[in-house]
Amino acid sequence: MDPITQMAQDFVKSWQRFRQSGKARLFRIDTQPSMHHDLWRLFRASEMAPDNRSPYLMFNMPFANTNDFYAAAIDKLRSDYALVREGLAKDGVQINELKIDPAKDCEPEENFARAVHVAWQGLNSQFDYLMIVFLPETIENGQEWSETIERLMPLLPPSEARVAVADTPEGVLADLCARLKKQAFVGRFILSSGEMQDYLLKIAAGGWSAISGSSPPTTKPSKQNARGADSGRLTGDLAVGSASNVLTAEDAAWLRSCMARAAIASSDRKSDEAIEALREAQIVCKKNELTGHEGIIVIAIANTFVATGSHDKAIAHYEEAIAIASKASSPVVVTQARVGLASTLFHAQNYDRAAHEYEQAAADARAADSEIMHIETLRMAGTCHNVCGRSNDAIRCWSEAVAIGSTISLAEIRASTIDQVGQAFVSLCEKHGMKEQARSVTVQIEAIKQQALLRERHTAEPSAAH
Repeated sequence: MDPITQMAQDFVKSWQRFRQSGKARLFRIDTQPSMHHDLWRLFRASEMAPDNRSPYLMFNMPFANTNDFYAAAIDKLRSDYALVREGLAKDGVQINELKIDPAKDCEPEENFARAVHVAWQGLNSQFDYLMIVFLPETIENGQEWSETIERLMPLLPPSEARVAVADTPEGVLADLCARLKKQAFVGRFILSSGEMQDYLLKIAAGGWSAISGSSPPTTKPSKQNARGADSGRLTGDLAVGSASNVLTAEDAAWLRSCMARAAIASSDRKSDEAIEALREAQIVCKKNELTGHEGIIVIAIANTFVATGSHDKAIAHYEEAIAIASKASSPVVVTQARVGLASTLFHAQNYDRAAHEYEQAAADARAADSEIMHIETLRMAGTCHNVCGRSNDAIRCWSEAVAIGSTISLAEIRASTIDQVGQAFVSLCEKHGMKEQARSVTVQIEAIKQQALLRERHTAEPSAAH
C-alpha cells in the first residue's frame, strides 16, 4: 500500500473514533502546513459521507494574533452558515439568518464562541453538532496558538460543537491533549515529500515488484513475456480490466514514469507539470490503442483542471473522456467521467445541464451494474431539477432512486445515499403541502431497510444452522 493511502486510512480510523466518541471534544492533528490542502479535501469528503450529520465549518486563515484570527473566523462562519442555509432552503427547510454582534468588551475567543452558539441555535434542529476545523495556513506563534485553543475549548459546549485543530510541527498542543485525557484524540497526517517521491520513483523504475519485496529479474525476459508482465502491472496501476492490447516493456516503463511524475507534481501542487505528464501518458495509451486506460487518464487531467478552478477546460476533458470510454465500451469509466462533468456543471451553477448529465450518468451507472452510483446520480439529478423549479422531474428521479433501494442488499443500502434521497423527497412533499405523500416516502424507505435486513437474516440462517 502506498504511503499516502496508508496515512489517510490510519487518519480516517482515528477520525471515526473521535466522531463516535461520546466524550471527545478536541481532535489534535499532528501535521504540517504543506499537508493542509490534502487535509481540507479529506475533511470535505468526510462531511459528504452518508452517515455524517454535522456541518464542517472549516477555517484556514493564518494565525498571527487572536484578534485578527477570530475576526476572520467569524466572517467565514457567516459565509459558511449562509451556504448551509441556502442548501437547506433548496431542500425545503427554512432556518433563520445568522445575526452576530461581537461585543467590544469580550475576549476574541468569547466572541467566536458566542458566534458558534448563535449558529448552532439556527442549525440544531437539522444536525447533531457543529464540527469546527482549524487548519491555519501559517502559525506565527506556536505558544499563543496553544493558549488560545485552551481558552476556547471550555467556551464551546460539546453538545453544540467539537473542534479539530492542526498542531504545529513542534506539537505545542500535546500538553493540552494530555490534560483533556479521554476528551482529546490525536490523528497523524504528515508525510515527507521525499518519502512519497522515493516510493513513486521505485514503482516507475521497477514496477510493483520494486516495493513488494520480490527481486527484479536478473535477465531481460523474452519479448512476449515482458509484454504480458508489463501489461498486468499497467492494468493494476490504472484499476481497469485487462487490456485488449499489451505494451512493450519500454512503453510500459515510460507509462509508469509518466504516472509517477504526475503524482509527484500533483502532490506538490504543480498542476501544469502534472497535466504535462498525464498528456504524455495519454499519448502512450493512444499509440497502443488502450482506449479504456486513456479514458481514465483524461479524467485525471479533467480532475486536475477542476482543482485549479479551470472549469471550462475540465468540462471539455470530461466530455473527451466520455467519448473515449464510450468507444472502449467501458460503462464504469463513462460513469466516472459523466459524474465528473455533472459535478463540475453543478458547482458552476449550471443546474439545467447538470440535471441532464446526472440523468445520463444514472443510465451509465445502470449499464455498469452500480446500483449505489445509480441512486446517487438520480439523487443529484433530482436535486438539480428541484433547484430549477421542476418538482415533477425531481419526484420522478427520486422515486426511481427509492425503487432501486428495494432491490439491493442491506450493505449496499447503508453505503448508498438513499436516506438523503428520502429526506429531500419528504422536504419537497412537505413544501407543497403533500403531507400524506411525505409520510408515505418515510414509511417506504423504512420498509426497504427492514426487508433488506430480513433478506440478510434469511440468507444467513442456513449457514448458521449448518
